[in-house]
Amino acid sequence: MKKPNLIEEIKRFHEVSGNSNLISEDFLDDLLKKVGLKSDEKDKKKEDDPKKADLVSDDVKEFYSTLENVKSNLNQQSAGNYEYQKEVESVQIGLMILGYELPKHGVDGKYGPETASAISKFKKDNNLDKKSEPISESILVSILEDFQLIKEKLEMIQLDDTSYPNVKFDSDGTQYDEVNKALLDDLQKAAAAAGIVVTITTAKTGHGFFTKSGHKSRHMTQTAVDISILDGEGSNKASNSSNGNPVFREKGNLLKDALAQLGYTWNSESGNDKAVLWQTNTGGNHFNHLHVSNNSGASDAELGSIASGGGSSMTPEDVKVLLKKVKEKGVTSEDLKKYIDQSIKGGKINLDGITDINFYTKLLENLGAPVSEENLKFLYAWRQSEGSGGKYNPFNTTWNLPGSTNANSVGVKNYQTLEDGMTATIKTLRNGLYSCIVDGLVGDIGAAEIAKCDSLKKWGTGDLVARVVDGYEKGASPKIKPLA
Repeated sequence: MKKPNLIEEIKRFHEVSGNSNLISEDFLDDLLKKVGLKSDEKDKKKEDDPKKADLVSDDVKEFYSTLENVKSNLNQQSAGNYEYQKEVESVQIGLMILGYELPKHGVDGKYGPETASAISKFKKDNNLDKKSEPISESILVSILEDFQLIKEKLEMIQLDDTSYPNVKFDSDGTQYDEVNKALLDDLQKAAAAAGIVVTITTAKTGHGFFTKSGHKSRHMTQTAVDISILDGEGSNKASNSSNGNPVFREKGNLLKDALAQLGYTWNSESGNDKAVLWQTNTGGNHFNHLHVSNNSGASDAELGSIASGGGSSMTPEDVKVLLKKVKEKGVTSEDLKKYIDQSIKGGKINLDGITDINFYTKLLENLGAPVSEENLKFLYAWRQSEGSGGKYNPFNTTWNLPGSTNANSVGVKNYQTLEDGMTATIKTLRNGLYSCIVDGLVGDIGAAEIAKCDSLKKWGTGDLVARVVDGYEKGASPKIKPLA
């Protein structure tokens, strides 16, 4: 007699336990993964699936058809288990067309916390968010338990038990709060580099469980703090980027730039391990204080799930609303080409003959940009500004490719080959968020002009490229590190 496999045993136990509803293959696959096993049946099914390599093209009719044929929920994936889905890529493109940005990972066909955040905002804007109902006691208990699990993964330090020379605390109850040590360590490094003393004015104390937008506060996981005193200077009730105390604003910019050098994103917390919100009203008045967060030790998926109230799903009904909005806006083949894996000239990425020396020349060729002295000067300055980082990754992109690994805690990648590095760089530049840089290179407008692009702030390099370009103009020679 054939011995039943684990899947058959689970099904049999389910039935004899009095459960008449069927167990789905997805449920079994998830269960087996959690216990460290794989479902041979499911893996075989995936291998035999002819749609596995089916990618989004620039065919508008096909794009609409993909969205029309979404029949089941699209669910957020957990960190380490991201898989490409054509339906997710199509939804991402639809979101980008409608103005919902994906600043860190762009259109990659993977449903991570950044995509979940954009979907949550889309659903809220279109009254599709079902979480407006009162939270039950059981759900609240579950959320609290999730917070506790994350807290246990982080090394916490009580503020009045620290000895950081450049990080102080306000004596309003905040001193008794515990804060993620990784966050405090980085604040010390950044403050010391900027030559200022920062005062944490609120951590967990001083914040409610929920933010004004209805999300769960990172302060409650002890992964975020507010700073409104720098070298003893307060903001003087600043309410925009030009009023208030100019000394505080100047020092705030110094701290922000120093944190950006440590890998913190500026004004984009969603989906990012590390972020500094400053000179923006996003989520509160951050003109009068800096909000700094670092959830190192907890995965993006774990924190992203909590921040969105337990994860985010895109139902077929939600997709229909997205499709209706996209059709109303109007989509062309050229619109789709902005987000799919193609170069500006419409052909495939040219990976032939790439070497460490000619990488920058080949990059310009792939972008359809002239190989000019000014364009190369900009790329060299950008590479120099990024400093050390990922292997075969001159501009420290976070684009995920098969075989890539994390070079640091913010997801900058190490790639296996120069070819992978070129592919990831092109994909990132072509995701729709960096058109200022790409258009500047294609138009050959000059290194100094391209360095003014706000896109570099999204990237995290800020105005450092402009300073390096200025150094070249004054006679400095490029200092380009090898790519490996």
